[in-house]
Amino acid sequence: MDYLTIAHCFEMLHRRSQNFLVYAARDFQLTYSEYVLVLNLYECEGRSQDEIAACMYVDKAVVTRLIASLEKKKFIYRRRDIQDQRIKRLYLTEFGREQQDFLENLPIRWIDTLTHDLEEEERIAMLTIFQKLANRAENANFNQI
Repeated sequence: MDYLTIAHCFEMLHRRSQNFLVYAARDFQLTYSEYVLVLNLYECEGRSQDEIAACMYVDKAVVTRLIASLEKKKFIYRRRDIQDQRIKRLYLTEFGREQQDFLENLPIRWIDTLTHDLEEEERIAMLTIFQKLANRAENANFNQI
């Protein structure tokens, strides 16, 4: 098995998926990271900046820059936590909520494009395997590899 080719395939899928999402959301001028942050809020609005950083596997400074940009683009706003004033919680603006269906459907469009000629059982198997691989990657302990 040619592992270098497989690694290249993963890289290509990742890079082209990012490119598609940025292209498809070009009217909003969203970067890929901004897109991911907004999707996180659709899933669980009111997360703190620290919680978003942990979900996205990036440092807090990156999230701070993304938040500032998304505030300028009128997608989100920050509000201090009622119980702990040091914590800022993130919420969608009305404009951000209005884009939810469109933005959440972009990955579906992309996956449908990539899998349109697969048999249904091939498609289900591929999606199941990708989910398993993603779970393993998320839980991987780099010290044990």
